[in-house]
Amino acid sequence: LIVKKITVISDFTCKELERIVPFAKRKIMVIHNPFCSSLQYAGTKEIGQQPIILHLGTKVNKNLERVIKAVEGIRCKLIVLGKMTNDQHELMKISKIDYENHYDLLYSDVLEFYRNCDVVSFPSTYEGFGLPILEANAIGRPILAGDIEVLHEVAGDAAYFVDPTNIHAINQGFVELL
Repeated sequence: LIVKKITVISDFTCKELERIVPFAKRKIMVIHNPFCSSLQYAGTKEIGQQPIILHLGTKVNKNLERVIKAVEGIRCKLIVLGKMTNDQHELMKISKIDYENHYDLLYSDVLEFYRNCDVVSFPSTYEGFGLPILEANAIGRPILAGDIEVLHEVAGDAAYFVDPTNIHAINQGFVELL
């Protein structure tokens, strides 16, 4: 099967595909992910006594284990969207983190978590795009993001970037944003 066009979601993904399939270079077209038009700016929010950090994703590249270690000692509630593993639950308990875990949600529920949080946690080690950055910014929530090429492409200067492999850097990012 010969195709006329190959679409990808970011310049970063385009470069990766060109490296893997160099003969297809002229066929690749970037079409960035759109975000839902129902996203409404919620305005700034005063941070309470127990700030809410919303973390998106539980797969290895979403970096939840380092986030758990990074929020140890920070008075907050960590809300995790995505089904956590038993090991991740155990790490939360060992770290004495106040947390909630939600998954299989309606998109309207996800939007409500964005509206109610104080900071969005997205220190990914690898992404193809990074839609949570668009969603968090559209609603008006600060976002801590992994300092990786594709997230810079998506966020520009609208995120607080940290080394996603450095627990101390993630911790300091949360402290500064809160």
